[in-house]
Amino acid sequence: MIRVYIDRLLYNNMLPPFSERKKHEFPDAISLLSIDQVSCDFKDIISADGDWLSYYKADSKVRVFKSLPNYIDEKLREASEYISELKQKLLTPINYEHLLETIVDEFKMSYPIEINVNRVPQRVSQQDCINFRIKDINITEVKNEFFKTKGGYVFGKAETCFIELIFEFDVYIDLGRSEQVIDGKTIEVPHLKLITLDSNVSVYATLKNRAISSFGVESFYDLEWYIET
Repeated sequence: MIRVYIDRLLYNNMLPPFSERKKHEFPDAISLLSIDQVSCDFKDIISADGDWLSYYKADSKVRVFKSLPNYIDEKLREASEYISELKQKLLTPINYEHLLETIVDEFKMSYPIEINVNRVPQRVSQQDCINFRIKDINITEVKNEFFKTKGGYVFGKAETCFIELIFEFDVYIDLGRSEQVIDGKTIEVPHLKLITLDSNVSVYATLKNRAISSFGVESFYDLEWYIET
């Protein structure tokens, strides 16, 4: 069947990889037709053969690169553009608020925090922290997910984006107490100071069709602080 297709369609009409100067391209023709049988959304091929480029020039789902360095350069450029696009999506108001809410909820349910001021432990918890915010968002990895089916593993359209960021918040610390006389009574008055602390956080985002669908927290790296005043 393949030989009939090659003879009748490609060879008889002198279509790539055949031409008047190159009439013995049957191995290339078989290779090209074999690639055509591979079912996937897009195909990248590395070949310096101009006939391969001519064969696929009208196929928008196939790209032919003349060399491996050219292919790598293009993939790096695409990855850089995609990372930049994702970062912009993370910073949109709705995604930023969703990401912040996810981190705050996980932070308040995580292991107890420990704040020491002048080597004295503070009696504070996550519930005492206020004014949460995010800074220094860095996307470290984007990978495709695979879904297990009866016939084995099939390529899934969902992706997971891994993010490292700095999570900031404010909290009041106790710098000691002093005695003050108020209305003839001596009372102890605490000296409180509002400070800013931060923690490194690892987060992941689930992507579907390049749109962010959900967030999750992998871990907080720093939940202990030592402050000298």
